[in-house]
Amino acid sequence: RALKIRKKLAVSTPMELEFDIAGSYNNLGNLYTAMHRHKEAEKYYSLALEIYKKNPSLYKSSLAMIYYNLGILCCHMYNYELAARYIGNATELYEKLSEISPNAYTEIANACKVLLKALNNQ
Repeated sequence: RALKIRKKLAVSTPMELEFDIAGSYNNLGNLYTAMHRHKEAEKYYSLALEIYKKNPSLYKSSLAMIYYNLGILCCHMYNYELAARYIGNATELYEKLSEISPNAYTEIANACKVLLKALNNQ
C-alpha cells in the first residue's frame, strides 16, 4: 500500500520520491527473502538496484546494501558465482564508504570480505 501511494506521488515529483520507492522495493525484497519466495525477492531487489544505479554517487550506501542483499539472495538460491559478484560490488562500495565514515562502514566492509572469500572458495 505504501508503495502504491509513493508511486502516485512520484508522478508529480519523481526525483524526490525515487529514493523512497527504491527503499520500498528493497523492503519487499527483504520480506520475500524471509518468506523464501526468491523470484519475487529478486524482482524487487532488481527494481531497487535500477533506481540506485541512476545516481550511484548519491545512493552509494544504498547501492552497497542492495548488492549485499542480492548476494545473500543468490546464496539462498545456490548461485554462488553470482553471489560472489554482488558481494564483491558491495565490498568495494563499503570499503570506499569506510574511508569516509570508518565507524559506520568498516565492520560491514570486513564482513563482506569474509563472505566474499568463502564464496570464492566454493
